[in-house]
Amino acid sequence: MSSECPYLAREEHPLADPSQGRCSECGRPLVSCAHCRTPNRVLARYCRHCGSALQSLGWSTRGGQSGAPALRANLALDSDLPAVWVYQSSQSQPVAGSPLVASELMVRLDRQGRVEIFAASTGSAPIHSKPLPGVSEVVASPALLDELLLVAAEDRLYAADLVDLLEVSPGSGSRKRVIELQGNVCSHVASDGRRYAALATSSDDSAWLHVFELTRQGLQLLWKRSPGRLNPEHAFLALAIVGDHLVAAEGGGSLFSYHIPDGRARGEARLPTPLAPCPLLGRTDFALVAASDGALYRLDPAGGPPLAICEPSPQPLFALGASQEDVVSCHGRTLRRVNLHSGRVSHQQIPQHCTSEPLVVGNRALVAAADGTVYLLELSPDHFQVLASRKVLSPPEPGVVSPVLTRAHLFVSDAWGGVAALPLQV
Repeated sequence: MSSECPYLAREEHPLADPSQGRCSECGRPLVSCAHCRTPNRVLARYCRHCGSALQSLGWSTRGGQSGAPALRANLALDSDLPAVWVYQSSQSQPVAGSPLVASELMVRLDRQGRVEIFAASTGSAPIHSKPLPGVSEVVASPALLDELLLVAAEDRLYAADLVDLLEVSPGSGSRKRVIELQGNVCSHVASDGRRYAALATSSDDSAWLHVFELTRQGLQLLWKRSPGRLNPEHAFLALAIVGDHLVAAEGGGSLFSYHIPDGRARGEARLPTPLAPCPLLGRTDFALVAASDGALYRLDPAGGPPLAICEPSPQPLFALGASQEDVVSCHGRTLRRVNLHSGRVSHQQIPQHCTSEPLVVGNRALVAAADGTVYLLELSPDHFQVLASRKVLSPPEPGVVSPVLTRAHLFVSDAWGGVAALPLQV
């Protein structure tokens, strides 16, 4: 077993107590090999001593959809179990989009391009907190593609190597790059977390879809297509990658589908009303989109007409989360659950407004209200109810982004830089 820190440094330094989950010298997080107990970098795929494969990294495409395989009922939101830590940033810039999860790390950006990376085992201070060079304004939610953090800013896509950012002496990574785009970005970054990523730009009222592939040579533009002109009143596109298909929804309600390997168009359709201001969601073999009237539609990524799965709602729809079985949408203080198998629709009231994406896993859902209170909900065949709640943050201004899960921790963030890490009970 090596007694040296696995992170690169100009001078090697020893590991005094790797059992704490971090290097005692530089503070960076570690993961121990199950076979030989050698400490490795938290994003390592194979043990540096015996070569054994390490645990799956659980990359998140957006909002922590990967991570813990299920929300445990004993999450302890209704107990006195203390948070692992609570952090309040000194930065004044709001957060850009939902946080992301890579292994036991939580990654987020502010709107000026500062990247903050947190690990529950290392304490409340971020293990990385620096601006991305060249980025002055982040215009869309970022995404992860394997070990790359993809950030869209104006007319460029920045690919930052997470492994390089975590090193003691960063700057030696070879996979980071900047890709110039045609037009200005008008979508979030979509990713399947492993191979493909996509975003949309607009130029002179025309839209362009850019699809990228991660190859052995790095991130490469695979193809670029124009679905047509954009309505100036709805000049944005929502994107989702479902298997080997890209689904795009234009703000006015037009829907497009493309086969990613060859860029071939698979179909076009249109919703009866424009889109709601919440993202298109992609799951294993389907996509979900919300209309401005609150109706929800299921989309076949290979094309075909959208399938309505629930009636319109009289209340505005602010956010949408889903698993393979259930959809939970936020309508202010009202939460709506739609079971995708039975079509049953249920409602639940909470005391505070919720406008952040719910995290839906198995028969549980987590929603974070604007005042920093987190609610755990049951999604059984007969019940849609609050099981527990706990106020974990006190944001200076109302606003909480989507909660995210690693295998051992729940991270809750407010829109102005506060973070709370709570333990998951096993």
